[in-house]
Amino acid sequence: MKKLMKTDYLAKLPVSCMLAATIAIAGCSGDQLGDTNGGFAAGSSTGTVLGAVGAVVLASALLASDDDDDAVAGETTGAATTGGTTGATTGGATTGGTTGGTTGGATTGGTTGGATTGGATTGGTTGGATTGGTTGGATTGGTTGGSTSPVTLGQAGAFQTNLVVDETVPVATSTGEANAALGFNRATGDATGDVVLSGITVTGDTRVDIMVGPPGANGFVAIELEMTGPNTWSVPAVLSDDQRNIVLQNINAGNLYVAVRSAGFPNGELRRQILPAGVSRYTTTSAGSTGGNADGFLMVNNQTGDYAITWNTVGAEALASAHVNDGIVSGNSENNLFSLSQRLSNPAQFFGYGNFMDVNDPLADLITRLGSTEGLWLDAHAVSNDGRVFHGRLAPNSF
Repeated sequence: MKKLMKTDYLAKLPVSCMLAATIAIAGCSGDQLGDTNGGFAAGSSTGTVLGAVGAVVLASALLASDDDDDAVAGETTGAATTGGTTGATTGGATTGGTTGGTTGGATTGGTTGGATTGGATTGGTTGGATTGGTTGGATTGGTTGGSTSPVTLGQAGAFQTNLVVDETVPVATSTGEANAALGFNRATGDATGDVVLSGITVTGDTRVDIMVGPPGANGFVAIELEMTGPNTWSVPAVLSDDQRNIVLQNINAGNLYVAVRSAGFPNGELRRQILPAGVSRYTTTSAGSTGGNADGFLMVNNQTGDYAITWNTVGAEALASAHVNDGIVSGNSENNLFSLSQRLSNPAQFFGYGNFMDVNDPLADLITRLGSTEGLWLDAHAVSNDGRVFHGRLAPNSF
């Protein structure tokens, strides 16, 4: 009987043939049916009776399963075997879309079955975004690579991606994975969402944060995410005014990133820059006149006008001030256009924000100046004699 139920030919017989088969089977001697289904000795009358009853039950089951034939072939065989062609596309509007998008997702199912057809509802959301986009993205793209090119922040503020080692400074050697599904309100500075880790040993030193800083430099924490599950960190339900202001000052300029940090990788085990469309980066490196080094970064959004400046110094004498100047010598120094603020928590770091599309902004002609012969420069001055310690010209630098 098991062979009969598994035979594709029998499963595809029309109802009339099934009825005929039932009558014929019911008339067979019980020494075959009885031995197979009832477990009685061949030729026994009890076996004959039960064999006939078994045949009738078989026919009824076959008739009753006729309506579900497509679901069985489509959901089970189609989804698991074909993965998305039969399962997710043809058979799978209901379960096929889920199974096709999930199980088959890594191969064709994730693309054809999950993301395309099966996926408008469940496949595209769960299979495509979660399995195909999260696990699949992390597996193929995860830590060692996957998609290491910049990920663009959606216009509506959605940011879904896997974090990578390639963006950490210095580049980490972690084999773990992390997937972020975050959302930012670019008008209010609010943020929501989660980051899920896998393959990382979570300890008391594990941190997941949204941080301030340009690509290629480490920054400071803007929003500390809260651990809400064994491997899940979430944005706090309510942000402070300061946190929202930091987001507003940096989000459009591409000066925020999400990072996983640990005892082994205090500067970042995994990381991903949060970059809106239209952002360019300018950098400079300067050796100090009295020792030390400085790295400067200018992030500019050519569409919104927002910019963010970071000037990091290391190993230098105490610094009193830093500026953006135009490189045009007036007397013994250039013309200072914009004074940078010194970070209280790190006096060796200076920063500034603005919007060059604002006519009242001190760098309203930012783009023109960047392309001019004189260019734009960053400098920093010492506390001891206000002498210039660092001086470097900003130049275009792709991500």
